[in-house]
Amino acid sequence: MRSPLALLVALCCAGCYSPWRAEPEGAKVCGVEVCDGYDNDCDGAADEDFDLDTDDRNCGACGALCRPEVPHGTATCEAGVCIIERCEPGFESADGEVANGCEAVCAPSAGPGETCDGRDNDCDGTTDEGVEWDAPIAPGIGVCAGLPQVCEGTAGWGPPRLQYVPTYEPNEATCDGLDNDCDGKVDEPHPVGDACEAGVGGCRREGVMACGPSGGDVRCTVEAGPPGDGDATCDFVDDDCDGLVDEDPPCNGTACSGSAIPEGFVCIPPGTFMMGAPESEEGFFVEEGPQHEVTLTRPVLMSATELTQQEWVDVLGFNPSFRQRHPLSPVERVSWTDALFYANARSLQEGLGPCYRLEECEGEPGTGCEGDDAFESTNCGGFECAVVEWSRGCTGYRLPTEAEWEYAARAGTTTRFWCGDDERCLRDVAWFADNGDGEPQIVGRLPPNPWGLHDMPGNVTELVFDDYQLYRPEPRTDPLASGLWRGREARSTRDCAAEFVAEPCRSASRGARHPQQRTYLTGIRLVRGFSTTEEPR
Repeated sequence: MRSPLALLVALCCAGCYSPWRAEPEGAKVCGVEVCDGYDNDCDGAADEDFDLDTDDRNCGACGALCRPEVPHGTATCEAGVCIIERCEPGFESADGEVANGCEAVCAPSAGPGETCDGRDNDCDGTTDEGVEWDAPIAPGIGVCAGLPQVCEGTAGWGPPRLQYVPTYEPNEATCDGLDNDCDGKVDEPHPVGDACEAGVGGCRREGVMACGPSGGDVRCTVEAGPPGDGDATCDFVDDDCDGLVDEDPPCNGTACSGSAIPEGFVCIPPGTFMMGAPESEEGFFVEEGPQHEVTLTRPVLMSATELTQQEWVDVLGFNPSFRQRHPLSPVERVSWTDALFYANARSLQEGLGPCYRLEECEGEPGTGCEGDDAFESTNCGGFECAVVEWSRGCTGYRLPTEAEWEYAARAGTTTRFWCGDDERCLRDVAWFADNGDGEPQIVGRLPPNPWGLHDMPGNVTELVFDDYQLYRPEPRTDPLASGLWRGREARSTRDCAAEFVAEPCRSASRGARHPQQRTYLTGIRLVRGFSTTEEPR
């Protein structure tokens, strides 16, 4: 134990010895620093000349000699930790892991030098040294072209180290004409070269998508054309380039001068309306609510009358109707699947694209459900398809959606019937129990609604495409209860028939039919999309 005086002297001197440790035997004067935990050279620091991170003789601490603890391994000090770096020449690891020993005698490979396989092919104690990629260069365009592959040991050759390429992007984000993410494609998130258009109607111009000046965006190479003199004709063209079509006057269902509306059809314009009935409406039924806002974004062409028996015969060659008193009476006793088959057949006959994909079908359209009615047998129709899909972009004939039907039936009105709230107004515009003699009448003999649609309501109930579901309260856009049908769900019907009382003739009234049900009370009214020359752009 040192005396207090000795401690004081040691602290005040050059610091050759630590006052808290025993003086090394024989060390009385300052000398060369030794890795022993003492300040041998009296400079106030101990062991300062020794790198314990990489010194194999003092790895992590003085005297901690780095030596292999596995057979035939060569050790080295890295970050103060002794690790097995490689095998001694003439030995190799049988499992490719030198850390657990180099237990196998190295047998040189037949070929010269090293290959990329994780083995010491030349038995010099080093693995995969100096190998070079001798196959074709890595695929790529621009910044990635010609990058070398990387040797990954037993895994063989791996992809280039793309993260070290100066302009490499993990996900292509720059519109610069280069393959920045090295996947062999250029600017693929950006629709460069795709067709594009600007403006609508008469102002529409076609171009292609191209990178902008900054290289960070993509834009169409054209702008909308110059405006015309006005938009006063109903021609489905935005003549004044304001983004609106035929707004002065609006295309409201009448075939005005210059229009492209086919004979027998009226234009139903886009718009927003309240679908369903409020609970306060006389005759309200719970499945007519809740009343909710619906927006239809595209115009359609709707037949001014219900489909006639003659129109059906002209396409399919037979008449499925129960009452065949006149060829201009509405066709009836057709099922929902019968109606889809007819719509496709008529589309093909007139050179239009069919709207429905009908698959796994059995039977013949217009068969089954014999007798004067089919209410007692709801699935007696002889034609059935297991899969039905509607292509919403088609221009051929189809059934309206339930929203399209009610929107057209109301024709801008909000009353119980389009003619008013008093049911007595129906006697002049609809065939129902008061004047219909209990059977369908020749179509188009009564005045149309404000958009030019006859027998809406009255004469026969009309099938729509949707399955019969409860309404939701939130606003909806272009709603459709079901676009892909795989089952036997009931389908919605709208309108009232010649033997119905007034209440079901309300614009919000709705019913349902099994898709194979055929009844003399039910017919159809067709709609179709616009062709390229007719459609507002």
